[in-house]
Amino acid sequence: MVSLSCIVSFPCTLSSPFPFDHCIRSHVYNRFVDVVIHIVNHVYNHYQLQPPLFPHTCSTLTNTLTNTLITKHTTQNTSQTPSHNTDESTGLVDYDALEKSAALFRPQLIIAGASAYPRDYDYKRMREIADSVGAYLMSDMAHISGLVAAGVTASPFAYSDVVTTTTHKSLRGPRGGMIFYRKHLEAEINQAVFPGLQVCGGGVWCHASRWCVVCVVVYANAFMPKSRNTHTNPCSLPCPSHTCMSIIRPSPLLHPPTHPLTPNPPTKQGGPHNHTISGLAVALKMANTEEFRAYQRQVISNCKALAQRLLDLGYTLVSGGTDNHLILVDLKPKGIDGARVQQVLDLVHITLNKNSVPGDKSAIVPGGIRIGTPALTTRGFVEEDFVQVANFIDRAVQIALECKAATPEPGKLKEFGAYLREHGEERADVKALKAEVQALAEGFPMPGL
Repeated sequence: MVSLSCIVSFPCTLSSPFPFDHCIRSHVYNRFVDVVIHIVNHVYNHYQLQPPLFPHTCSTLTNTLTNTLITKHTTQNTSQTPSHNTDESTGLVDYDALEKSAALFRPQLIIAGASAYPRDYDYKRMREIADSVGAYLMSDMAHISGLVAAGVTASPFAYSDVVTTTTHKSLRGPRGGMIFYRKHLEAEINQAVFPGLQVCGGGVWCHASRWCVVCVVVYANAFMPKSRNTHTNPCSLPCPSHTCMSIIRPSPLLHPPTHPLTPNPPTKQGGPHNHTISGLAVALKMANTEEFRAYQRQVISNCKALAQRLLDLGYTLVSGGTDNHLILVDLKPKGIDGARVQQVLDLVHITLNKNSVPGDKSAIVPGGIRIGTPALTTRGFVEEDFVQVANFIDRAVQIALECKAATPEPGKLKEFGAYLREHGEERADVKALKAEVQALAEGFPMPGL
């Protein structure tokens, strides 16, 4: 379910570790920009729409699919949105190509951010590119905000108009998010967060497509409306010019109505969660300490040790290494994929995730895995421990290769999963690896337990 629910917004005067001319708005972020881009693209594809159906006065990040250039570390461009991917030969953002794309599409917003990019961004270069076409620069530092707060990685604040982040990743806070912005954007962003992210004009169930259609305002000030004229949206319903048509999957709690188009206004705005707000205050205070900075330095040192060991074992790393808290391993040269390796690692109690790598065609069976070091560093792991983690992962890859060879025809991921469920726990190599993983983990208890 794609949901824009539970937005929590409040003015905050916390002592922040982030050096920025800003105000903070806290809410349940949940990769909001990605969600909006995705669901609007779905509208275009599903209803075969043309961009003119969306008014050019629309105050949204997704005004038309040609107004936003996304500079995300993606390896599969299934979107119609002009998107800048990494260079497949190096795994790095190609800023020269980005500059050419910006000159071609003339975006009004350039977004920098990634969920699986192991290198620093050149924010200064991206600021120059944005300025060259008159675009805003928005940076999503969700995965690296803890590193930024500690000053151990490149910071987007000196160059960005807006910076967004979740608070529950490397920042080690509660689940939630923050928006930082230049002072001159305060009114627009405040208005867009609340009441903008509430359902506007109710919801309508489209029985034919089984999608719940709602009008929501998305934060951005590039297209602030000068009028309240209405326009026709894909379902022929009046839609104010300051809103954007977004499609979200219906909640299981919402029963489909009997009529093709029936008003159905689900609530999307909740009250503030004071325990979460308090947890965020504690996390931001901790991020100002030398202990936190030492922790983040250890995170990076551990990641480099993990990367080097995997390189020594013959693995291919996207971009050749890491500058931050994660590595992206390309398993295709090993003859295996991330989906199968992830299943084997789950079986031996090692948690990581499959991940697309350059050249992939499928996100269901991607060619790589993403590995991060913050969680185990919090438990006390140091470099030598991550060398052992790399050895464990290598053994799991070998098990996955053997299980793949033993998978009954047609040998697809479904059959592989069935084989693991039936025989995985019985395999001697799986039992041995699981026991060693548990023995290592027992020496590093979970904090607070």
